[in-house]
Amino acid sequence: MASCSPIKRYIVSVFSSRPAVMICVFTLLLLCGTHLGSAAANKKKKIETPASSTDGPPGGAAVGGSSKQTLPTCQLSDFHFEYTECHSDGVRWRVSVPNPDTCENGGPPPPIRAVDCGFTCEAGQYLDVQNSQTCLNCAAGKYSLGGGQRFENWNKMPQEFLSLSEKVDEMYMESRSNCNESAWVPRNGFISSPGNDCQVSLVYSANLKKAGYVKFIYSYAEEDTIFHVRISNDQCQETGHGIDRWPDATGEGQWKEIKIDLSMGMNVISWKAIGMNFEDSTKTSPIRIKLIEINGLSYTSQCTDCPSGTYSDTSGSTDCLVCSANSFSAAGATSCTACPDTHYSHAGSSNCTVRQACKQDDYFQTKAPCNAQSKTKTVYKWIQPKICRSDITGATQLPSDSGEIDCPPCNPGMTFVNSSTCNFCPRNYYSNGINECKKCEGSTAPEYGMSFTSWNYMPPNMEATCLSMYGKCCYGN
Repeated sequence: MASCSPIKRYIVSVFSSRPAVMICVFTLLLLCGTHLGSAAANKKKKIETPASSTDGPPGGAAVGGSSKQTLPTCQLSDFHFEYTECHSDGVRWRVSVPNPDTCENGGPPPPIRAVDCGFTCEAGQYLDVQNSQTCLNCAAGKYSLGGGQRFENWNKMPQEFLSLSEKVDEMYMESRSNCNESAWVPRNGFISSPGNDCQVSLVYSANLKKAGYVKFIYSYAEEDTIFHVRISNDQCQETGHGIDRWPDATGEGQWKEIKIDLSMGMNVISWKAIGMNFEDSTKTSPIRIKLIEINGLSYTSQCTDCPSGTYSDTSGSTDCLVCSANSFSAAGATSCTACPDTHYSHAGSSNCTVRQACKQDDYFQTKAPCNAQSKTKTVYKWIQPKICRSDITGATQLPSDSGEIDCPPCNPGMTFVNSSTCNFCPRNYYSNGINECKKCEGSTAPEYGMSFTSWNYMPPNMEATCLSMYGKCCYGN
């Protein structure tokens, strides 16, 4: 943020210095959740385990006539392996754990020393915990970042993330929205803040085994929202990098990437959206994030399926390739399947769509390039890529071209070349767009600038584009 108004400077100061107590509490609960869950489970088991008693029915029969289910004795195939927590010297053990509700008793395989805690595999590999304890290449149709994790499929909230909401009640701002119901929401192609005047945080806790980074791609249109990214440790203290970022607005439909270095150890990453409601409306620009990648984590014990619309045709992949237009794939694909001729798809699609009969909206009118006689005509073309059918009953057909007409003049400062193309006049020359370029006389000089009055063609150094909130092309526009 290059500069702030006095009000915005005050708000930024307040929110950057304010302790993130709420985030800390929830983060610590998140970190301790496994232990709390285990304790609760053990307590529940103790309560539910029937104690021996002489007050029960004769012969130890269960109340209601039911008896405890007898499970078979555990065999070697009934166990899977897990790693213990790391010791202070960086050592851990691989222990056998029976698969739930499949067997009881039996002799488990003995524990063995596992790979050290700082061990990670290279990108494109995974650690074979169950067998060799070595790094193996991912199979085709899958990928891995080695010691990293990527989130780009936002059809639901990943369990590693936490969404927190808090009411803003400061000197210049007060939330009028219901902040108890405000949260970051997954929307398939991205995850989005609610776009209101609450303070909403998306939190991820990463215990890095080596120095790494977090990378994310975001978008928000206007400066009516404060976007704050903060990196702290598990005690809510800033890391050694002293990281506090305030990413700028990208503009509507635009996306930007930010990469932040992370220290080894616990890193609590918070993406915070704070809507500013200086006017009556409570609506503000939502923050959208379509990719989050964390690197420097421990090993990965399994590879990730390529998302639908992508594929990987080789083993050891670190990324997946996007299916081309008119093809599709499901998750974990090793290749893309072509759509039938009666269907179409855009690049990166998970299915094909039926081609409907062409309509008037499926073509556009333009002018043909000027010919050697400085003549042009009106022509009609299908919007590309063509996704409709003109060969079925009821389909609209392209209108016929018009007759030839004189080409309109070039724009000021340009002239025709070979009677067909408009080019800029050379230095120290001028033109009204109708006549040829002429050299400036005597001590005069041209008034340089660009003035476009004729739109028979796209002027040089100018282009048109269309972007959607997903960062993809706007087909048909």
